[in-house]
Amino acid sequence: MTTIVDTIILLADETASCLVAGLPQLERLLRDIERSRPALPNDANRTPDVIVVWRSRELKQRQPDWVGRTPIDLRVRHVIDGEGDHSDLLDLVALDRAWVLSTRQVWSPRGLAGHFEGPRTDIPARAGDRLWEALTRRSLPANATESVGDGGGLVGLIEGPADVTRVERALFRSLGNPSDGYMTKLVHRRLSTKVTRLIAMTAITPHQITCVVAFLFLASAASLVTSGYWMLLAGAALYKLGDILDGCDGELSRVKFMESRFGAWFDTTVDMIGNMLFMGALAVGLSRDSGPLTREGAAYLWEGLLVVSAMVLTIWGMARYTRTTSGAAHFAGFGTSLASSAPDHRVKRRLILFVSRLLRRDAYSWLFVALAAVGRPAWILHAMAGGLVVYFIGLWYADRVESMKRSAVLAVD
Repeated sequence: MTTIVDTIILLADETASCLVAGLPQLERLLRDIERSRPALPNDANRTPDVIVVWRSRELKQRQPDWVGRTPIDLRVRHVIDGEGDHSDLLDLVALDRAWVLSTRQVWSPRGLAGHFEGPRTDIPARAGDRLWEALTRRSLPANATESVGDGGGLVGLIEGPADVTRVERALFRSLGNPSDGYMTKLVHRRLSTKVTRLIAMTAITPHQITCVVAFLFLASAASLVTSGYWMLLAGAALYKLGDILDGCDGELSRVKFMESRFGAWFDTTVDMIGNMLFMGALAVGLSRDSGPLTREGAAYLWEGLLVVSAMVLTIWGMARYTRTTSGAAHFAGFGTSLASSAPDHRVKRRLILFVSRLLRRDAYSWLFVALAAVGRPAWILHAMAGGLVVYFIGLWYADRVESMKRSAVLAVD
């Protein structure tokens, strides 16, 4: 039987005002609690209260001002250690009706929700403990670590400003997605997280980063249309730069709690339009190099038109599949979703995951730069056409799997 949680107790000391990735630690934890509420085993008709226990009144008075930020949708009450009788808080903890957190804890995105779903640390209070000491003993998770994997969790503990840099590194290492391609994991995240760490200390928003990526894609298309070896190479390089920076908007939105369905849609839309602009502009540039009225020039234009049309059909198919399965605002996890929904065949699932993570923009954009550098830009169109064939096979297989599932449901009924 799941215990109902009435209260979340948050211990705030001098670390409450430490800036981690641009947010004070107290605000970071409150926003993490707000986002993790669906994972809490609480009464459906009641949201748990949040009680901030301050180490001293002086620290409470130095609480940072959050003017200009989105309000936090939580019922928050503040108490001061040593002022008044708060034995009721210890009773709640003893009855397992409260969780105790601390501003010393830095969690990865979605890591706190996983902590709520797991077992709580059971450390009894000692005789004579004051409120702060008793609650502190119950606030440290049993498996506190300094680094996390894709699953997320506690990235580290801070004692003061000197620990922020170390813990920030661990926090940004935790920002990857399970659907990331191979080149994203090996190269892109290492580059994009360095940029995101700098951006996080400013007022720049994820939407503004997406706009910068859109500008790079437009500049890439303009270079490709101009034609000529150096302009084609510049277009491929600008496209690659946009691809790397494209990870920054998602990283920033996760680390500063700015995620939204519109942001995911906006990011995906810019990605798809950027891909189609690149292929269309490349075909025009190749045609201009060969002469648009020649047979070779016309062939490039037709191939570009067919590739862009196939990309539109592929996007429509993936969006349709995602809408009927996960309902996500984007389809970056199309391959992962398809592998998980496939029949229980280990080799087949591994093959789907391998192909889906290999045929992603993070990998083929490097190929585009290489082909442009060796003077073979036409092969970029040919390579994309081959990749789209593989995507069409994946969409056919996805439709087949869903049809089998519907038939199985009808047979049971």
